[in-house]
Amino acid sequence: MAKKLSREGHRQRLRDSYIEGGLGSMKEHNVLELILTYAIPRKDVKGTAYELMNHFDNDIGKVLSADVQELCSVSGIGESAATLIKLFADIPERIEENGTKPADVINDYISAKEYVKIHFSPPVKEELILICTNNADEVISCDTLLEGSLYKQDLEPMTLVECAFRHQASSAILVHTKPRNGYNPSEKDTDMLMRASMLLKPLEINFNDYIIVAKNGSLSMSNDIRYVLYFSS
Repeated sequence: MAKKLSREGHRQRLRDSYIEGGLGSMKEHNVLELILTYAIPRKDVKGTAYELMNHFDNDIGKVLSADVQELCSVSGIGESAATLIKLFADIPERIEENGTKPADVINDYISAKEYVKIHFSPPVKEELILICTNNADEVISCDTLLEGSLYKQDLEPMTLVECAFRHQASSAILVHTKPRNGYNPSEKDTDMLMRASMLLKPLEINFNDYIIVAKNGSLSMSNDIRYVLYFSS
């Protein structure tokens, strides 16, 4: 007796074809058919895949670039199927956008203050943040080392060192956010500054700045004559 074919068997063969050979092993209408199996679970979608191809001049690119309303005009395509098709088209575009986004560059105290202004101002809570940059001065990470009042807690040296090493930092900047007025350095800021300088210099990680950002403004300590000797030249 011949083996009876079923819709589920055909769907599994489509999945197997993709898993084993990728998109290159499949015809374009089969690719659409595979997509539709996830949007239309209890119906033979082979005919619907052909309807899509015929409507869009046998061009899968036109199918994927069509808007939801136009997709829904094809017989057998509802909002769920149209949304899934659009999702397949939009995901690569999102990945490309993320991949081509230029990195933030910090190469002096002015660009450092501008970066802090964009990302941490106005501050909503008190934190000590470590910004790491690479050899091209591109920001590669921002990590919170302490959260809450600096007067009520201390920074473990290995917390700073481990964070900089984990990101393979070439340079580092500390940021103290204060959700209130007053950006003049406190005794605790000066202590943190000296400690960071002492820890990073032997590791050949440039210590470029310590920025205090408060509700009413910010201060770059590397641009203050009282503290310049603690920073990398």
